[in-house]
Amino acid sequence: MRVSYWLIPASPHREHFTWVIRELAAKFAAPVFTPHLTIYSSELTHAEAPAEIVKRIARELKPLTLHSVGISFSNEFTKTLFVEFAAAATLATLSEQLKLASAMPTPYKLKPHLSLVYASLPEAVKCELVCSISAPRKVTFDLIQAVATGDRTVSRRDVESWRLMAERSVGGHRKLSRSKILRRTFCRNERGGVSCSRVQMEKITYTSLANLGEDFHRAFEAALVHERKKLGETHPMFIQGKAVKAANTFGDIDPAHPTTMLGKFQSGGREHVKKAIAAAKTASPFWRELGWPARVNFLRKAAELMTKHQFELAALLTLEVGKNRFEAIAEVSEATDLILYYCQQLETYKGYEMSMGGGNGEKTKTVLKPYGVFAVVSPFNFPLALATGMAAAALIAGNTVVFKPASDTPFTGLRLYELLHRAGIPVGVFNYITGSGSDMGPELIANQDLDGMVFTGSREAGMEVLRDFQQQRTRPCICEMGGKNACIVMPTANIDDAAEGIMRSAFGMGGEKCSACSRIYVHQSAAKQFMEALVAKTRALKIGDPAQRETFLGPLINESAVERYDRGVKLGKKDGELITGGKRLKDLGEGHFVEPTILANLTPKSKWFDEEFFSPIVAVNTVKSLDDGIQMANASGFGLTAGIFTQIEDEQREFFERIEAGTTYCNRRGGATTGAWPGVQSFGGWKGSGSSGKNALGPWYVPQFLREQSQTLFSKT
Repeated sequence: MRVSYWLIPASPHREHFTWVIRELAAKFAAPVFTPHLTIYSSELTHAEAPAEIVKRIARELKPLTLHSVGISFSNEFTKTLFVEFAAAATLATLSEQLKLASAMPTPYKLKPHLSLVYASLPEAVKCELVCSISAPRKVTFDLIQAVATGDRTVSRRDVESWRLMAERSVGGHRKLSRSKILRRTFCRNERGGVSCSRVQMEKITYTSLANLGEDFHRAFEAALVHERKKLGETHPMFIQGKAVKAANTFGDIDPAHPTTMLGKFQSGGREHVKKAIAAAKTASPFWRELGWPARVNFLRKAAELMTKHQFELAALLTLEVGKNRFEAIAEVSEATDLILYYCQQLETYKGYEMSMGGGNGEKTKTVLKPYGVFAVVSPFNFPLALATGMAAAALIAGNTVVFKPASDTPFTGLRLYELLHRAGIPVGVFNYITGSGSDMGPELIANQDLDGMVFTGSREAGMEVLRDFQQQRTRPCICEMGGKNACIVMPTANIDDAAEGIMRSAFGMGGEKCSACSRIYVHQSAAKQFMEALVAKTRALKIGDPAQRETFLGPLINESAVERYDRGVKLGKKDGELITGGKRLKDLGEGHFVEPTILANLTPKSKWFDEEFFSPIVAVNTVKSLDDGIQMANASGFGLTAGIFTQIEDEQREFFERIEAGTTYCNRRGGATTGAWPGVQSFGGWKGSGSSGKNALGPWYVPQFLREQSQTLFSKT
C-alpha cells in the first residue's frame, strides 16, 4: 500500500539529503508502523549512484527491512526513486480490527494500543486505510474513524441504519451519500466557543422546498460568529506548498457591508503564475504515476473535510458573496457531491481503461491519460462549487492544477486550498494564486508549460481565452460562458408552479447565476393570470442582509454589478415596459442592494436580449403558440438552460426536441432554469454558452481532462 509521498528538493550537499531522510525516519520509522515510501527527487541527477542512495536510506531507517526498489525517469533532469520497506508491525492488524466494525453483532471498540497506532498515522495514510475499509461495506468514513480513535463504539445496528440511509439517498445516483448520511453541525460549548457534534440533516439542494429547520439556523449562526472572528487578516498565495507574498495586496469586501474588510490578499503577477506552473509541472509525473485509486481516496477525504466544515464554509459564502443561508449551504452540498460523483465515475469506468477488439495474437486496449498541468479559473458567483468541480475533475484525472479564484472571492478559494492540503494532496499538485485577471491572464494564456485550461466566466472573456489559448499549440480549453435563459409558459401550465419556479430562477442570488431565467415567453391566453402571480411573488420577497434568516435576496457582488443592473433597467424601459422594481435600495444601508425587476413587451430586436446583465431582471413577452415560443427562445447567441411549463405530453416532447440549450427542464417548481445537481442533471451550454459540448455534473465531464491512447500488443503464438 503506497501511503506517503515526499518531494525532496535538489541539493548538491550529501548532508542535506541525509537530514531529509532522518526527518522521514523520525516521522515514519516508529516501532509500530512504517508505510511504503516514495521519494520524488532531483537529487538523483548528481553523480552518486542510485544504489548507493538506497543503501544510505536503508542505513538511516534501521528498524526496517528493505523490500523493493525502482527507478523511473521523468525527464533528463529528474528521476523518481521508489523505495518500499516492509512494515515492522501492526498495519495489517489495524486494518483487520477496523473491518470488524461493520461485522460485530455487539458493540465493538478498538484496543487502546491500536487506537494509538491510528492516531499516529499521517492524514493521507488514514484516508487510504479508512476508505479502503468503508467503501465496500457502505460504512461512513467518520464511523470507522470514530472507532479507530476510541471516540465511540459501533454495533451492527449502527451499520444497518446507515446502510438504509445510503440506499434512500436522493435519486439513488450514488452508492454512498456521506453528505446526507452523516452531517456535522456547530453548537456553542459551555465556554462560548464552537464545537462539532453529529446530527442527521437532509441534504439541501438549490431546488429544496422545505424549511431549513432550527438546528440548521443555530449551527449557521454559531459558524457565522466563528468566521467573523477571522476577518481582517492578510493571506498569502501557496505555491509548491509554500506561502508566497507579492509586493502589493488587495482587499476582499463584504458586499452587504462594503466598509467591512474580510481580508487582504496578494496581488500576484506574471512571475507568480510562472512559479505556480513550474511547481505543478514538477509534481505532475509523480501525481500521474500515483494511480487513480489513490487520487480518488485523496479527493474523498477532501469531501469528508468539506462536510465536516460545511457551516463554516456556508457562513463564509454569505459574508463574501452575499448568498442567503439557503443558497450558501446548498453550494457547500453541491461542492461535496461534485467530488463524490466524479470519484464514482472514475471507479465505474475503472480509470477509463478498457479492452478493444483483436485476434490472432493481437490485443488492444484504450486508455485515457492526463494531459499534465491544468489552469482552473473560477468565477465569483459559485466560488466553492464551481472551483471544486473544475479542480476535482482535473485532479482525479491525474493533472496537477494552478488555481486562480475570482478577485471578488479569494477567501473561499483559500479555504478550498486548505481543505485539499489537509486531505493530504501532495505538495505542488494544487497551487493557489491570487491577483487580477489583467495581471495574471496573459501568462496563463501564453505559458506553454500549461497543458490545459478550464474557465467559467463571461462570454466576452471566454471567447478571448478560446481564441488566444491555442495560438501556439493545440491544448484543451473548457469554457462555460453564461446564458440568456428562456422559459415558456403554456395555457395548461400550473400557474402557481410556473410563477414560483421562474421567480426562484430569475431572482435567486440576485440573478447572478449563468443559469438564471431572464426571458419569459408566456402564451397570450395565460399571460394575465401568470403576470399577476409572478408580480405578487416578486413583491413579497425579503431583501436585505443575507446573514439574516428571513432574507431571500441579498446584495449584488460589487458596484460594477449595480451599474450593469442600472444599464439593464434603463434599456428595458426604453424598449419595453417596467412592471415592478428597477431601483437601487439605498435605505438598506451601504450594501449593493437592488430591487428585483420585471419588464414586459420588449421589442423582439431589442439589444436587451443580446446582453447578459447578471442581475435580478426578467423580461416577459407573450406568444401565440409553442412554435412561436421555441423560435423566440432559440433566437439567442446563448444556449445554456431553458424551461417550459405545460401538461401536454406532445408539447413537452416538442420542446425537448427543438430547444437549443444544453440543460433543459419541464414543470420545475424548484427552479425553472436553475438548480442542476451532480449526478442528477448534467450542466453545460450550447452555442455561445459553452465550448466543449460536454456538460459538467455528468458522466462526460472528467474525460475532457484526459486524452486517449490506443495500446496494441502483438504476441507470436
